[in-house]
Amino acid sequence: MPGGLAFGIRFRGIAEAQDRLQRIPPLIRQAFRNELTVGFEQAHTWMVENTLTGGTTPMRLKVFTGNFVASLRVRITEEPGGIVRGELAQDQRYRSAVYGPIHEFGGVIRPRFAKALARPMNAEARSYESPRDFPEPLWFLERQRGDQVGFLMATDGAGNAVAMWQLLSKVVIPARRPFGQTADVYLPIIWERVAGAIERVVAEGRA
Repeated sequence: MPGGLAFGIRFRGIAEAQDRLQRIPPLIRQAFRNELTVGFEQAHTWMVENTLTGGTTPMRLKVFTGNFVASLRVRITEEPGGIVRGELAQDQRYRSAVYGPIHEFGGVIRPRFAKALARPMNAEARSYESPRDFPEPLWFLERQRGDQVGFLMATDGAGNAVAMWQLLSKVVIPARRPFGQTADVYLPIIWERVAGAIERVVAEGRA
């Protein structure tokens, strides 16, 4: 039947067949949970290793704080109607979750409440949520070039000027598709696992 799933059972006895048919729905739900759990956990690992670990390719997201990775969650839930749902998504309680869509689809980020966007230039700057949290005095060095406005500078212990934040009028984010890349690779794999589980339930009566 086009678009459907057909299977057959060879009957060895009416009682055995009735018992087997009654056990198939809960076994299939259990099999779905098992296979979706394994499949989505593997997809999670693949996504982190192949799209969220920095590197030089344009389809990898450079990692500074690790908050995007930390926000990822795998959830397997059962819904009314016998639906078993698998999901790999960001936990919306994480602040970094607001950046998920723009890294997926691309776009332009512009400042809303400040004159410029501040991009940290080193590990010390990245340890602060904002230049406002930096405990030492900062001074502005104007260096206009394209979207660059200039730099917020600090003075180190030796009296040298150090660029802490680059100030930008906007940031263009390419569509890196971390979720889309993962779906392209892992949805066929997960479907194969689920299809194999259905065959196993029908043929062997086990999840």
